[in-house]
Amino acid sequence: MRGQAREKLWRFLCGSGVCTIREAAAACGIPFKTAYHYFRQWEQNGSVRADVQKYYRIVEKRAEAPRLRQDGSEIGESTASVIWRTMKILHTFTRDELHAHVAITHPTGRAAVTRYVRFLSRAGYLRSAGGQRLALAANTGPLPPHVGEDGTVYDPNTGKTVFRGRAA
Repeated sequence: MRGQAREKLWRFLCGSGVCTIREAAAACGIPFKTAYHYFRQWEQNGSVRADVQKYYRIVEKRAEAPRLRQDGSEIGESTASVIWRTMKILHTFTRDELHAHVAITHPTGRAAVTRYVRFLSRAGYLRSAGGQRLALAANTGPLPPHVGEDGTVYDPNTGKTVFRGRAA
């Protein structure tokens, strides 16, 4: 799943405080080449700094790993992040209310919100609150659950796949 390696590496670096790329790759079970790619991007962006012995440390702690383009510039907040944060703020909502709140700051279609809500419901993050209303049933942390193209739900807060789905 996209971003999973990035988040694992970032969490490891946050937890260890300082490490080499090779140590992070081995600890996270990620190929060295992939880890090298992310560490170089973070270094170009100024998110991490390496000493002369190539031990990296975070310059600015964040809940999520920086999402960067090839040139090192930041990609904005993901739609899933905005939906997840809005769910935590609203507590109970309908799909239309959730879409209306998300669309204020982050242009997105109803279909994207509906799909995200459907798979989070199947994974147990949401429960019925009567009628069309839904309520957040599981707030596992600041990072939004990732819904894959096949409907698989991965929680970067727990590091676990919580639902194996197929696109519907």
